[in-house]
Amino acid sequence: MYCLKQFSIPSLTLLILIFIIPFYSHACTIFLLTDENQTLFFSNEDYTNPNTNMWFIPEGPGHYGCVFVGFDNGQAQGGMNSEGLAFDWWAGAYNPYEWDENKPRAKGSSSMLMLESCKNVEEAIEFYQRYAEPSFANASIIIADKTGSSVIIGSKDGKLFFDRSTQSRVLGAGAKTFEIMHEKNPLVDLENGTHILRQCVTTGTFATKYSHIFNLRSGDITLYRFETEEAPAKLNLYSELQKGEHFYNIPSLKQQLMKAPQALLVNMRRMVLFEYEIIQDNSQVGKLGLKLLTDLSNGTIDASHYVDGFWVNLKEEQAEIKAELLPFGTLQKVDAIQKEVQDNDIVFHFVAIYIHGRILWEFHFGKDRIVHNLRLRSVALTE
Repeated sequence: MYCLKQFSIPSLTLLILIFIIPFYSHACTIFLLTDENQTLFFSNEDYTNPNTNMWFIPEGPGHYGCVFVGFDNGQAQGGMNSEGLAFDWWAGAYNPYEWDENKPRAKGSSSMLMLESCKNVEEAIEFYQRYAEPSFANASIIIADKTGSSVIIGSKDGKLFFDRSTQSRVLGAGAKTFEIMHEKNPLVDLENGTHILRQCVTTGTFATKYSHIFNLRSGDITLYRFETEEAPAKLNLYSELQKGEHFYNIPSLKQQLMKAPQALLVNMRRMVLFEYEIIQDNSQVGKLGLKLLTDLSNGTIDASHYVDGFWVNLKEEQAEIKAELLPFGTLQKVDAIQKEVQDNDIVFHFVAIYIHGRILWEFHFGKDRIVHNLRLRSVALTE
């Protein structure tokens, strides 16, 4: 996790940028192998952050059961649902994109909401025709369903394009490698696809952090960490959904499979910024959160609310933090949604509601209500 005890305050401003402009790696490779018998969805996830997770949310009123994969910001890079629909993102070159400001923006991550609410590619296309997604200026998404239908959505000449197919296909940095290898061996099976996936692994600064394979017809999940040369972890979507909401830290996934499921982290909860219960002692704590976050937004941070060492760094960066929070507009309300004890600190999670968006903040207080640490956990721009 990003922790300001371990990272300098610029990490907070960087986190804000990462949440506002979702990161989709240039190096990732995503491809689909499909025929009349199987539909297999492959992906290498490449980035600098080693904190990777897989989390499961069962079906509920108005949404399908899903598995999501991604980093520790709670925003999925890819996923699959109980209807056999899957997605993953890839960032290409910047394309000027005139997104329709009259269309509503999805609450939170558009691709997560799409996966929860759509059962096939045609419904996914209708979803992205209905909602505005500014990220298409620098990213494309591939969506596939269990029939083998797929679509790549991106922008060109300022407008969205929808590239449909019913054949095996690729998106991302490893496209040339895929095309050469697939032409030599077009067999649609796990072994052949895994061989291609391994050849598309990236090393260096933006190394592949995990590689996953979704069987869109059976719900089987195969997860590799090729750099460790270990055997893959194998799961099944439907079996995991029966366990209720839970998550795995990907580097420790195989060990965690032998233990009781872990409860979702706060920022993994679906619609956490919009649907939540306010804790009982919200009134006093909420006022304190409103004061602290108003000061953070205004660049007028009060040293008396922070421990000395933490305050020194925070003071140096308050102008930058103020600038990064400007797109959200005026802070209107703060709700305390969770309280817990961690290492003798009292930890509160606040949903801060701004004119143009929402942020989930995590504050660590000592017994004297002095801030020892703070983290940004999730972000959604609503306008």
